[in-house]
Amino acid sequence: MKPYCKGNYEVIDLPTAKNFGIVVLQNIQTKACVAFKIVNGDLHYNYKFSEGRTNINGSFAKDIEESSNANSLILKANRGNIEGMEAMLVLNNLDWAGTPQFESINVLNPSTQRLMPIYNSEYLYNWNALIKHSLLEEDKFNSGKIKLLSQLDYFRLKINEIMNSGAPEYNLIKKELTSAGFDWAGETNPLKIKSELEDIM
Repeated sequence: MKPYCKGNYEVIDLPTAKNFGIVVLQNIQTKACVAFKIVNGDLHYNYKFSEGRTNINGSFAKDIEESSNANSLILKANRGNIEGMEAMLVLNNLDWAGTPQFESINVLNPSTQRLMPIYNSEYLYNWNALIKHSLLEEDKFNSGKIKLLSQLDYFRLKINEIMNSGAPEYNLIKKELTSAGFDWAGETNPLKIKSELEDIM
């Protein structure tokens, strides 16, 4: 939690989310959000469905269906992953002002100080695997009303935040990058970013 306690994040007042044990923070500078689902108990406790199914979509599909998919990002049906999916459902059903962008959605046990590591790409994959079997009225994650930042988008936001922090050493780096013609704030192609950085270095 230390990165979020340096005065650069503020708590968004979302009473419905709090009722489900979810705290949402917003970066004061970038306006990107971070969600924490507060959970008691072992985050790695595994649940099993019928026929010994262990994946989070075990109520609808056999494990072998995912294991045969080379591109599968399906999560195991443990407490942390299930609570993460619940957090997505709660966030999906909130009324947002504008389009929130999430750096991450985290599942945290404060008593053990354990955090469940789930990437945004994994969240979206498993969300899609589950909601196709649901009666969800609106899917804000796929409609663009809520955005889960990709790793590249997250990297760009953090670079912008650091470079605009006002610290002298970062202003010097920013000046050097800009004078070298590197569009660090606007470029989205990771191969071009890598190429431009290599040219500068």
